[in-house]
Amino acid sequence: MNCWKEMHRKEKRPGINELRTYLSANSMDLFEEFAYHLKREYDLSCAPAVYTMNYGWVFRFGRSNLYLIDKIKIIGDSFCIDDICVEDRDSLTAALKLADTLYAEGFGERLKIHSAQKSAAQYERTKSRLEREKKEIESMSSKINKNNFNKYRWSPKISRQKLKTLYENDAKMLQDEELIDDIGFALYARCLQGRDERVLIETGKVRCHNCGKILNYSKGLMECDCGYQYLFRDYMRSFRKNNMPSGSAQHIFNNFIEKWQCAQNYSVKMQIIDELVHEFHINLVTGVKGRFVGINLIEGTKKQIEELIVSLAYSNTYKDSKDNFMHNLKNDRVSK
Repeated sequence: MNCWKEMHRKEKRPGINELRTYLSANSMDLFEEFAYHLKREYDLSCAPAVYTMNYGWVFRFGRSNLYLIDKIKIIGDSFCIDDICVEDRDSLTAALKLADTLYAEGFGERLKIHSAQKSAAQYERTKSRLEREKKEIESMSSKINKNNFNKYRWSPKISRQKLKTLYENDAKMLQDEELIDDIGFALYARCLQGRDERVLIETGKVRCHNCGKILNYSKGLMECDCGYQYLFRDYMRSFRKNNMPSGSAQHIFNNFIEKWQCAQNYSVKMQIIDELVHEFHINLVTGVKGRFVGINLIEGTKKQIEELIVSLAYSNTYKDSKDNFMHNLKNDRVSK
């Protein structure tokens, strides 16, 4: 009997949390190392699971709807790729070698061509859209007050350095109440604004970022009594461009909001922030929630934030053992 298939029926897609609950700690660690390798080496992520008749829900790794591995099966307490069931370091090594071989034997080139075609098509769509919207703006130019047009105030992201300092202080048993509140309430404000404004957008409304009044959808210029003006499409674009927390990882942000509201002391606050960082790390190495959600709340480039999250997520001992394993694995491939 396939317990995974029996536990997770076709009606509801399981995510990484369900996989983590199902697999043993050792098997989940191996899965994360496999995912981390594909992410680091080839920028490939784990896509949402798809249902199959024989194995139930299976996972895939790829990018832009092109998959290097399209069927990772969950059998017993292992995840299986082709005929390799990953149960220990040796089988993980075999699975990684298979992935490297598949990438080298044409997938990398196919991905390059696929990505170039998608970029070319997107360029043409964007060019056409910008030309159309330029004409629309020109047609309403007499009504637009440039000083009050499409002006937004999004809650700021938190500083990478402050978050790093918080962890360093905590490791030294130094409880900086002011710093943890600075970070925690900044995270709370951004998560809250992202949640509330996304709800408004989905119902065809926006909040004036000057006075807070709720404005109903209008195809053209949306004008607030205070004088601020918005275009609904630009409002949504600003929301996305500023990486406001929302989307498939919304439950992560909602969970933080609910817990932070009840946090009363330093230890609880640190635990809540650490749980959020852990969720960022899981999302980074597996990619099952789409793009890396750390960019929604932490300032910096994607690479800078990824490096910070990895450094915070692993203890020095675990990180060193992991790096040594990856280093030895590469040397083994070269020697063969």
